[in-house]
Amino acid sequence: MRSSNPLLARYLLALTLGITGALGACSAEDPDGEGPCRGDDDCAAGEQCVEGACGTADCGDAPCPEGSGDDADAGGAPDAGDPEDSGRDVGPLPDITPDDAGGVDAAADGSGAGLDADADAEDAEDIDYGPLAWEIVPADRATGVPQDVTIEVRFNQPMNALRFIPRNIRLTPFDGEPIERTIAYDAETFTLSLAPTEEQPLLEALTPHTLRLDDLIQAASGETLGEPVFATFATGKAGDAERYAVLARAYAPVVYQEVESGTLDTFTRVDFDDDFDMTNNQERALPAHPSFAYYDVIESRTHHFITYAFYYPASAPRTGLTYEHDFVFAQVVVQKLVDDPLGRLRVFRTVYHENALNWAIEDAYHAPGFVVDEGERRIEGRLLASAVEDERRVALFIEGGRHAVCLPNASTVSGPCAPADGARAPFADGAAGLTLRVADAPDRWDGNGDAAVNYLLLSFLETFWALRDRTEDADLLFSGEYLYRAPALPDDTRRPGNGRAFPATLLSDNVDGSFGELPFRLSASLDPDETGVWFVDPAWSLGAAYAFPESFSDVYCYNPYLSIDNRGQLDGCAP
Repeated sequence: MRSSNPLLARYLLALTLGITGALGACSAEDPDGEGPCRGDDDCAAGEQCVEGACGTADCGDAPCPEGSGDDADAGGAPDAGDPEDSGRDVGPLPDITPDDAGGVDAAADGSGAGLDADADAEDAEDIDYGPLAWEIVPADRATGVPQDVTIEVRFNQPMNALRFIPRNIRLTPFDGEPIERTIAYDAETFTLSLAPTEEQPLLEALTPHTLRLDDLIQAASGETLGEPVFATFATGKAGDAERYAVLARAYAPVVYQEVESGTLDTFTRVDFDDDFDMTNNQERALPAHPSFAYYDVIESRTHHFITYAFYYPASAPRTGLTYEHDFVFAQVVVQKLVDDPLGRLRVFRTVYHENALNWAIEDAYHAPGFVVDEGERRIEGRLLASAVEDERRVALFIEGGRHAVCLPNASTVSGPCAPADGARAPFADGAAGLTLRVADAPDRWDGNGDAAVNYLLLSFLETFWALRDRTEDADLLFSGEYLYRAPALPDDTRRPGNGRAFPATLLSDNVDGSFGELPFRLSASLDPDETGVWFVDPAWSLGAAYAFPESFSDVYCYNPYLSIDNRGQLDGCAP
């Protein structure tokens, strides 16, 4: 069923008025003609089509527009897509019908027949603009683009404006439906623009969007694009980004990093070499890397879940074998408080490869006499309160080589991780020890013995989530996708997000192996049904792992991975 589009009707009315106004700028009698006309070609030689009738215009002292007739060099009415002095003839307007998507469809079979205003090549002024070219803003693969951006396509010559309709121009978010935009064309600058609408003022935050221009788009000269044109850009920060960044900094762990090899054991950003080619990170590894870590914040009605990711270009899990990429994760649970916007530290979890360990804080988690270290709700160990800086920053020990993560005063299940005593505790003899704390700028270890080093936090959403479409073509970042399996509920339904596509791992060409799995592909247990749940749905996962003594909700205020944003709509969810 088709519905009219008032914006389109006004556009076509203005287009028609612009054409007739160019010919009727001077007064003219209605001469005897042979009937209504739509252009000079409908009139006899020597006559012009003026206000719908053929005849000779009386323009007084003003110069009359030249009629086309049989004169190949004469200009007719200006094309709606041309500057008024271009001399190109738009020809008769086609019969067009608004379709139910707000566009126009001139042919029932969808062929696009009748959509163009065919300029008569014999009547067109001979202006050499060269081959059709264009520039798209934002540029292809741009990141951090504002959600209210107006997209522009700047052509190098006049365009046929009747081809600029929704069916020929599509803006689509990753894994979503086309987004409505207001389409306009500036004939003086040859610029097509797509602006926000009142109904949809913002694009999706932290999401790749693809602009598609159909090959039917045409210059006034008749030259078309030849094939569809695509450009993809990623939008930037969502609301509350600054508040989440403040939270992440407040709880950023203190990392005791054991260094056996500077190229293997200094964490950094994935594009430390200033490119997003993941296949060359191992070969370009530095003697020591500038120190960066990634953060992510998910908010429920009662808690914040802050995940930190530490990336290494390579790791050595066994002697003589080096794997490309490696991630270590720490996940902190923060209780919301009415009188403190930063809240209170409750528990934390560490994840590396397929090892996930739950930790508590000494004297800070449980009410007196509360027992949880039984059955499945197991706490691996307790971090001494003295090892928590500013009552918020937990301390982690990361082993050199294989990057096992544990506490500075504890051991992992599989064996020794951090020595508990000795003159160089928590570091082993023969290895350098770095103590890394969050700061406003990153440091790079100078390679000389033990040192205090600063690291800078980067947004996981902006780096990985906003670029989640990069699983194909020339700028591969990820190796394929993973379809998320949400936890099953007792009523045979599932938690949100079931079947969503997530990027799986960082791309690698190391035949020996890679530890580049993103958190979407890791499990907090060996159960394949829990893959990614700890990161994508942390309230559900941590609610099953811990018995929180305070009120604990698994209803989210903000969770971008599950497309949930209830900020300002639910109790406990501030705007």
